[in-house]
Amino acid sequence: METSIVRALRGLLVAACAWLASSTASAQQLVGPVGAKRAVATPPEPLDVLVVVLDDVGVDQVGAYAASYPTTPQPCTPNLDDLAARGVRFTNGWVSPLCTPSRAMLLTGRPAQRVGTGTVTMIASTTQNGVPTNVPTLADLFQAQAPTVACTAALGKWHLADAGQLPNHPLDLGFAAWSGSFFNLNVKPSESPLCFDVSYCDWCKHSVDAQGSLAFPHHTNYATVDTTEDALTALTQFQGLSIPWLLYVSYNSTHLPFDCPQTCSHPCPTTTCGWCNSCPATGDDFGESRAMTEVLDAELGRLLAHVDFSRTAIIVLSDNGTQPSAVVPPFDPFHSKVTPYQGGINVPLVVWAPRCEAVGGRTCDELVSVTDVFATAADFAQLVLAPDPLRDSVSLAQYVDDRYDLSGGTPRTHVYSEMFDPNFVADAEGHAPPEYAARIHVRAVRNGRYKLIEKNRYLPTIGGTPNGTALELYELSHGVAPEDPAFGPDPFEQHDLLAGPGPLAPDAQAAFDELRAVLSDTYPALRCGLRATGSSAAVRDASGTSCSPGPLTVGFWTDGFGDTQVARSYLDFELSTLPVGARVLDAELVLHVDSSASSPSTAVASVPLAMPTPQYTCVPGHGLFEAGSVPAWSSVADWPPVGVAKRAPLGAAAGIEIASILCDAASAQRIPVFSVGLRFEFEAPPVSDFLVLAHPQGPRPPLLRAFYASSVPLSCP
Repeated sequence: METSIVRALRGLLVAACAWLASSTASAQQLVGPVGAKRAVATPPEPLDVLVVVLDDVGVDQVGAYAASYPTTPQPCTPNLDDLAARGVRFTNGWVSPLCTPSRAMLLTGRPAQRVGTGTVTMIASTTQNGVPTNVPTLADLFQAQAPTVACTAALGKWHLADAGQLPNHPLDLGFAAWSGSFFNLNVKPSESPLCFDVSYCDWCKHSVDAQGSLAFPHHTNYATVDTTEDALTALTQFQGLSIPWLLYVSYNSTHLPFDCPQTCSHPCPTTTCGWCNSCPATGDDFGESRAMTEVLDAELGRLLAHVDFSRTAIIVLSDNGTQPSAVVPPFDPFHSKVTPYQGGINVPLVVWAPRCEAVGGRTCDELVSVTDVFATAADFAQLVLAPDPLRDSVSLAQYVDDRYDLSGGTPRTHVYSEMFDPNFVADAEGHAPPEYAARIHVRAVRNGRYKLIEKNRYLPTIGGTPNGTALELYELSHGVAPEDPAFGPDPFEQHDLLAGPGPLAPDAQAAFDELRAVLSDTYPALRCGLRATGSSAAVRDASGTSCSPGPLTVGFWTDGFGDTQVARSYLDFELSTLPVGARVLDAELVLHVDSSASSPSTAVASVPLAMPTPQYTCVPGHGLFEAGSVPAWSSVADWPPVGVAKRAPLGAAAGIEIASILCDAASAQRIPVFSVGLRFEFEAPPVSDFLVLAHPQGPRPPLLRAFYASSVPLSCP
């Protein structure tokens, strides 16, 4: 945990990096986060920045968005609707399906994987790591202007740390002060016996600043109101600052526990539809969530009434979609929060800047990520971003007030979302530890028209749970702009194009290939897949006169007794947890190296075996040795540094074989095993070389990912 001195030094370092970046760039010609260069007009004075994060408030909960879906019961959010009408309403803003990753992405400008935070942190855990304190944050950037002057504050729900990182975690991430709840307001006494949360009017409030940390168990002020009051206090404290300030206000609402505001003796706001007034009569999660959202909107209005709109940029968004139990048709509870569908990751996002007063409100259909808040806030405050290759943040200033678009980022062609479990501490390059393996890694990527979902799940301990990598493809837009996303061809993702009986249409196939390439090249999956259950290598000399089993090692070297070469190896994968009868599209090997090849031309070809490896005998006449004449599924070279994954796509032919093995084994009531031969290829004439692949029983075993169409009815021929 960082001390105040270390935090100050880190702030000075960030300031120095920012100064260095500014000294090497022209005021009129800046390098943006995606490398684009363009001239921009000199902006007026820097803006203060207010970021408001709503919790579990999907597009169905906000009137400005729900109006596009007239068949759903309309919410009442007049204050947020007014801000949307006056500012810029983004229709394609993406976050993570879960709370913690979205907040981590916002504050760091990095995809969740490059931070290591892919699932929620918990008060009962000291191992489900939150955001590492060495990652530069938006608060660091603002606070670096004057490390000893409090120009940043975080208020409300934190939910970015595990128990081992508390209580100073908000300060460790750059904020000068924080107050609110560390987690959700439904913490069990058994998980936190000294300070736990029961409801919005019986919760544990914490406060942390340079003077120390305080806890107030059984705080009774209604949590939504309490956050607003703390925010108003912060605004007062920021008055008179000569530098831009950052106020991060994170409401708990409208997250569980659901309850009518009247239960906490909180009066209902005056609205035209009165969800709050009718709440006690409904008594269900839907009615209670709408009532809580009404109060949330009223408190947002109270906060905005004290904001100086002439010098403040305002960003309001939700961390993910609506809780499934609070969703009603036409929205789908199985496509809401905690899912990669639009109801889980496409959220309300409204941005205001003073220029909006003159040009009026607008709707923007560009692809936007929650990571973009980072560059947007920096641009509005005229703070120069130090280079960060792990950041993936495009300033939204270009859509709101291009005079502030200092980063010069080009619009996105793709937008990405993910969640994974467990969390980890990423290294300086944004990689997981070599021994890390994800149990779940759910990802989604879209272009202007199509969306691809990839669900990696490898939990063999849960009976009846299919493992593997399920793929789904949807057409969200007709591709004609401007277009209200509610009236695209499939706004609720009910028609998976991969589930059709025939091949994809040419446009859909091209998009499928494009989006898979984006996932593979720009946002590669974490290490996940079925572990190899067996392997061996056949060692023989250059003449082929001897053969003996060995480890998963390849090499060609010359010693005093002649040339020796490892010519063939094999890998076995037990497929018993994959869905029998699924249409397997293709497969992929994930190989790690313990000792990298000295020659970049050394290649390993993956080939189908001539016979099952349980019958393997180490003789030159075995099919594994004759595999040289068998066309390879794939061949990979250019081996990475030790401990880094090398992915070998096996293609559709391997997928067909996997599907066949699953069905045959099911009918014969035996364990399905997929065997892959590895043929090692050296330079000709051979030179001294050596390559050691990670052993199946080691910390980085070879893995198999099998990709299948998840919504195709399961059937065997």
